[in-house]
Amino acid sequence: LQSIRTSINERDLMPGDFPGKKKRRGTDQKEKNKGRFFVGGGIGGGYNNGWSINLSPVAGYQFNTKLRAGVGIEYQYVNQQNVFGNLNYSSLAPYGFGDYLFTQTLFAHVEYQLQNYKFGGRRFNTESALVGGGYTQNFGRGGGFYLLVLYDVLYDDMAEIRRVSPWIIRPGFVYGF
Repeated sequence: LQSIRTSINERDLMPGDFPGKKKRRGTDQKEKNKGRFFVGGGIGGGYNNGWSINLSPVAGYQFNTKLRAGVGIEYQYVNQQNVFGNLNYSSLAPYGFGDYLFTQTLFAHVEYQLQNYKFGGRRFNTESALVGGGYTQNFGRGGGFYLLVLYDVLYDDMAEIRRVSPWIIRPGFVYGF
């Protein structure tokens, strides 16, 4: 009995635990993963001689204090009148990303994205390899705001379908659970 008392330390026990009590299977893993999954995204829109709408949900996993990765999908719809006539298109772009945190608020970001555009009754596919950095500000219980500045290293200004610029500025929000 003396050997049992010396091998069990008070700090090793959680409230309600006692020697011989069986732990529920998976409880330790659930506790370990608690707070590592996150969801978020961005929403945007505007009016300038027509409408534009942008939705981009995201989900990911924080591997450790410095590294996180995830997946998302971006949907964009534009219907505008300009000097060339009516501009009407939609795009869907799944993507995968990784972040490396230098500090609690500054991080590097890489992302691969495949865009599928529907423009003028035709479909087009384009690729983007985005690199850059970001700033994040946490607030409250796991919530936060982020701002990314990215450059598309695959940008081709001669492509039939392309962004206006290789530079992308992306604000959004995130909530961890």
